[in-house]
Amino acid sequence: PWNERDLKAIVESYYKDHERISLDANARNLRFTLATVAEDRRSWTVQQVLVDPYEHNDWIASFRIDLEASRVANKPHLQLLRIGPSAG
Repeated sequence: PWNERDLKAIVESYYKDHERISLDANARNLRFTLATVAEDRRSWTVQQVLVDPYEHNDWIASFRIDLEASRVANKPHLQLLRIGPSAG
């Protein structure tokens, strides 16, 4: 489980080497998002590249989207799985 202290440490680590996370049209381009449907079709795993102004693009955030919980809540039900440097 995530807690505020751990998330704060991760974000501080990101900002040691990156000015900011870009949120412009380029950063929202689909090439920076990968969605995979689980075998049981009950969830998706989504990886989002954290685009920075210099386009190092070396960090990702991974989420699990529970489709049933999303339907019930009528909004995305996200679980943060990982945030950090991309592997390789």
